[in-house]
Amino acid sequence: VLAAMVRLGLAEVVTLLGNVPAERLPDVYRAADVVVSLASSDSSPRSVWEALACERPVVVSDLPWARDELAHGRGLLVPLDAELVADAIERVLGDDALAARLGAAGRELAVVELDPGACSARIDTLYRALVEGRG
Repeated sequence: VLAAMVRLGLAEVVTLLGNVPAERLPDVYRAADVVVSLASSDSSPRSVWEALACERPVVVSDLPWARDELAHGRGLLVPLDAELVADAIERVLGDDALAARLGAAGRELAVVELDPGACSARIDTLYRALVEGRG
């Protein structure tokens, strides 16, 4: 990775962190101007939810989970195309109001979706539906 960064002229502007202790992750996310997750397949990566919880704007692969969760202004969804990804990142970096809207909407979503009580209630409802034969 470092060799590619040097070859592309990014070594002076990109910092590789390596493994970061869990208790330091909120600081890392909050230091980011935009968080990018470009998986080719995944179901709702934890890193995206952590970034949302820290009120950071996200640019993510246009996958079904992201369409379900991040549509309507909670994140920018992009196909796996270098130019389109770069355009999305530049949009966020060049528009403070957009970054703030995405961050706030993402934080609101994370608070609702990740609340332990709400998660427990959804699981309870699912289990009851399954036991009662409605699932």
